[in-house]
Amino acid sequence: MLALVLLRPLLFAALAGDAPTARVVPTPSSVRPALEVRHGSTPRVDGVLAPGEWEDARALPIDVAPGWRVTVRVKHDGASLHVAFAGLKHGKEERYPEVLVDPQNDATPAWGADDGWFHASYRDCEGVGRPNVWDCTPQKPGWEANNFPLQEPGVVELRLSLSKLRRAPGSPKPLGLAFAVTDTREAWHLWPAGATLHSPSTWAEASSPDRWNDLGPEKPLRGRVETFAFQSAVLGEQVKVPVYLPAGYTAERRHRALFTLLGPVFFEHPAVQLPRRLEALAEQERVRDVVVVGIPGSSAPRAHHPDTRAAAAFARHVAEELVAEVERRYAVSARREERWLLGFSGGAAMALDLAVRRPELFGRVALVSPGWMDWDGARNDFGRVFVAEALAHVHAASRGRLPELWMGWGDGTLAWEVRSREQGQQVVRALAGRGTRPVVAPAVAGEHGLHLIARTLPEVLRFLDAGRR
Repeated sequence: MLALVLLRPLLFAALAGDAPTARVVPTPSSVRPALEVRHGSTPRVDGVLAPGEWEDARALPIDVAPGWRVTVRVKHDGASLHVAFAGLKHGKEERYPEVLVDPQNDATPAWGADDGWFHASYRDCEGVGRPNVWDCTPQKPGWEANNFPLQEPGVVELRLSLSKLRRAPGSPKPLGLAFAVTDTREAWHLWPAGATLHSPSTWAEASSPDRWNDLGPEKPLRGRVETFAFQSAVLGEQVKVPVYLPAGYTAERRHRALFTLLGPVFFEHPAVQLPRRLEALAEQERVRDVVVVGIPGSSAPRAHHPDTRAAAAFARHVAEELVAEVERRYAVSARREERWLLGFSGGAAMALDLAVRRPELFGRVALVSPGWMDWDGARNDFGRVFVAEALAHVHAASRGRLPELWMGWGDGTLAWEVRSREQGQQVVRALAGRGTRPVVAPAVAGEHGLHLIARTLPEVLRFLDAGRR
């Protein structure tokens, strides 16, 4: 009997053959409203509305029956959309929550191929292109929820990765969004008023005033960003290098320097904006007066693929030209301990490649979600080759000569982040065999995406700045 109760939504769908026909209970209005989804703190997905955990969220009502209202709370944290449904139990009855997403906000009258349906009951169910897909499992990649059975008042919290919803932090584009509660048999009650399950054109247009980012309102930089160019003899091309000079920069003393791979991502992408983040952290006394140098990529074919001559030339360019040019133009320290390297994704894989090829360059190296995954099968062996080359260089390195290393990942369940974490364990073991034990940080919330830079940056800076403490 217990098994029948636990699997009720699944059994009903199986017995019916096709997805159950929804009797949608409409609310009076048919106007498509605007929904502002604000940035807030990251809640735990545990089915408990802890004090202060959801006070920064927007609250929306869904009336199920006289005396029975479900309250939906929604916010984002720059990495995920967070939704909480409270009031799902009412006496002996219960309702199951659903989140409906139109990623392109094209508001079609019928479901589009990319529209998403996320259902949480005794298991998690997901449909792309149509709702009521009862292929349910205890966990789904890219999102999570606490599951039934619930205690009164009946709370389900969901975390849906923004990358799962095809929304990059920094994007100004809104989402189509609706919320439903259902018994899976007869009735679906929805917010917004007048919305229907089968018509995305009736869902709300959900926008984020901070562009699905965690930076808040933009402030003028206290420091400045400038770009210089020089002709690289090694690469045979002109190289443009962005540089951030903090407000405390002076030619009278030598500053610590943070080199980033690849530079334009850290300077230009709206989800990262490293200079702004550094200034925000400087306000909290985290780190001050660091010059940031963006290492640009090369236009040479496969220059960033580590088993090629072009990749070796790129490492030579950084070691023999770029660092020297930066030291000639700016008051930065020439001490290895005060020269750092930070990379993300493919840039992180390149950073390790550079660090083990030229261990004399950088004292500390931080790798955020390295690109050690083969995301295109046999056609793209990028991740496999990077790992193989990294392992070869690590094994060839002299014991004790490698820089100090930090590695961090997201806790995502999509293939990219899972594969990067798995491959990373090989590198960690190889480094330990050469007398280097990297700091492996606890996973932060999120899938493989640029928001991981923001989430790991405070911990990265603590690691890089450790020599001064």
